Amino acid sequence: MDVKNKQIKLYTPIFEKGKDTALISKIKIMLDNDQLARGDTVPIEEMVRVDSINHIEIVKMIKEFGKIPGIKELGNKGMENILLMLRHLEGDTNLFNFLYPYLIKQVKEGDFPPHAIASLIDYYWWANFIRIDSTKAISYQLYGIAELKYHDGCLIKVPVRDWNETNRLRKEIGLESLEEELKNNPNVFYDFELFKQKYNMFQE
Repeated sequence: MDVKNKQIKLYTPIFEKGKDTALISKIKIMLDNDQLARGDTVPIEEMVRVDSINHIEIVKMIKEFGKIPGIKELGNKGMENILLMLRHLEGDTNLFNFLYPYLIKQVKEGDFPPHAIASLIDYYWWANFIRIDSTKAISYQLYGIAELKYHDGCLIKVPVRDWNETNRLRKEIGLESLEEELKNNPNVFYDFELFKQKYNMFQE
């Protein structure tokens, strides 16, 4: 692959004591391929091909282990690497629906950090929404993690459909309420009407 026009970050595997070193090495190779496929001069078809191969390999791992390899098998860094690849699920609804119950079950068991899983899920919904129609489609995030730049260093939350339901979902996986998050992050705010005006989205 010709990636000379983009600085590609390749990851050094970190082997934590008692973890699956062979699996960590395999995921490191998969992530390297993931990053190389995102070089500026690499055709989009190659990126899609690499993502498809990686996702097939992750499904094989789930069938082997009965779960998505997480902190218990990979340690913190290896877990971060597999989640980075899973952020490239846009458009693959079948795979997302297959992974979703594993993600929720495992985050409750402490195998993944709550914020990372909520971010992955919200990113999936938001990325698919923009791909479908960024001006007319109605799409809301589930956990209230996604934010966009507003002005003067402030960030505005992508809207949620039901504030109470979002707080219930957040509590289930160990996240603080939206109110608490906003209180603790003064540069982030939530305003549905301002969001619609700024980004011309969520129009009926």
